[in-house]
This record gives sequence, structure tokens and C-alpha cells, in this order.
Amino acid sequence: MNTVGVPRETFPGERRVALTPAAVQAMAGAGLQVNVEAGAGLEAGFPDDAYRDKGATIVAIRREVFACTIVAQVRTFPANRGAGAPDLELVRADQPVVGLASRSPARRGASSSREPAPGCSPWS
Repeated sequence: MNTVGVPRETFPGERRVALTPAAVQAMAGAGLQVNVEAGAGLEAGFPDDAYRDKGATIVAIRREVFACTIVAQVRTFPANRGAGAPDLELVRADQPVVGLASRSPARRGASSSREPAPGCSPWS
């Protein structure tokens, strides 16, 4: 089974979370297991129980989130060089990490895609 990990954001002042409970419900309905780090949604107004009620597993150890097939994170390492540096030890070379790689899409070197991956679009 493919798993999606949602870590708690570590960038100072970041209040967003990569997935909402509604997104978790859609993923769980599609057969994905979603592991959310405890407290990941609190700053965005989503308590752990909201994720649990939609099918997520709440994990207390950050390493367990990064053990998933895919990681969904608001600010990945390049956009979170200071506090995000320890995450580099947890990411595997073949592991997709979905998130913002730059502080601003207008900056040079920002990674983005406007086309959804096959099977990832609600229209596919």
C-alpha cells in the first residue's frame, strides 16, 4: 500500500499544513494510507482528531512520517534551510517530496508544475 506522510512544519511562523482533513479523506478513499505527524495541523486549525476522523494515522515520531512512500510538506528543505536541515537525513534518494522548494515562486530556481501527474487529477 502506498503511504503519504504529512510532517509538522518547522519553518518559523509557518501556520499552513500540506493536507487538510478533507484531502486525507479523499486519499484514504482512494486506498492510500496517510500518516500525519502529531500536531501537524494545529496552527492551521485542524486538531489531530480531525485527521483521525477522516482516516489518517497520527504518528508521534517524525521519522515515521518520512518512512512513507511520499511526503507532502508545505516548505521542503530549500525553502526551509535552517529548521528543515535535519529532515534531509530522513528523506530517501528515491522518495518524492511534494511541497514548496523556494520561498517564492517568483525566485529563480523555484520548482513548479502546472500539469498534474497522471492519475493525480480529479478529472482523470
